[in-house]
Amino acid sequence: MTVIHIKDDTKELLMKFMAEIRQKEKKRVSYDETIKYLLEGGKRKNKKKLLPLFGCIEKGQAYKDLEELRLLDEKRFERLSRSRS
Repeated sequence: MTVIHIKDDTKELLMKFMAEIRQKEKKRVSYDETIKYLLEGGKRKNKKKLLPLFGCIEKGQAYKDLEELRLLDEKRFERLSRSRS
């Protein structure tokens, strides 16, 4: 078991969240379970919000963007080939 130090306001927020989980899950939860729930849930829920901050996009959007760029390149190539003829 590890002891962690948190400020009173953080503890209050954690306890409120514990109450929400308790109400949702219909069972008592520990601080450990609450922190784990927050950390694991936060990863899933906030992934879409965080990706743009790191310059990342989702796979489907990447394919869509690449397809648009490919079409633009093909049009540009056609114009260049016509202008050289």
